[in-house]
Amino acid sequence: MRRRAALAFGFGLITQALAPRAFAAPESAADQAYREALAKAAGANRALLVIFHATWCGPCRLMDLFLEDKAAAAILNQRFDYLKLNVEERGANKKLELSGAADLFKRLSGGARTGIPYFAAVAPGGNILANSIDPKNGNIGFPVTGSELAYFRVFLRKTIAPTPDQENLLIARAVEAGRVKKAPPKL
Repeated sequence: MRRRAALAFGFGLITQALAPRAFAAPESAADQAYREALAKAAGANRALLVIFHATWCGPCRLMDLFLEDKAAAAILNQRFDYLKLNVEERGANKKLELSGAADLFKRLSGGARTGIPYFAAVAPGGNILANSIDPKNGNIGFPVTGSELAYFRVFLRKTIAPTPDQENLLIARAVEAGRVKKAPPKL
C-alpha cells in the first residue's frame, strides 16, 4: 500500500513538472505606457486623459491645438496627465504605433466602433470617468458642432468639474481651435 502511494505521489510530481505552464502574455508597450502614466497621474492626484489619434487625422491635430492652447492648458494641466497613443497609422507612420495600442483602444472604448480622436478620462484607480462617446450621437472626436460641444461640456463636468468661467473658457478655446480651416501639419 505504501509503495502504491509513493508511486502515485512520484507520478504526480513528474506529470506536474512536465505539464505545460500557462504563462501570462508579455505586457504590450501600450499597456506598459498606460500603466506607468496612470501611476504617475495617481501620484499627482489627477485623472489620466488617454487620447488615441493619428498623424493623418485633421481633427486629431485640432485636438492638439486645443490642448496646447495656453489658456486651456492652464486649466486642464492642473487636473489631467496625458497619454497620447497613435492608432490607425498608415505607411511609414505605422512605426509610430506602440504595440498593443489598438487593443488598448478597444478596451477603453468598450469595443465600440468609433473614429479618432477618441479620448477617455481615467481615474487614478483605473475607472473610466467619461469618454468622447456621446450616447446619442457617437464619438464627438474633436468637438466642433453644437451637439459635440454640448457633450464636451458634459465630459468636462464629469471629469474636472470646472467652474462656470473655466468651462466657458474651455468651450471658447475649443471653438477657436475648431475654426482653423485646415489643421497645420504635424512636424
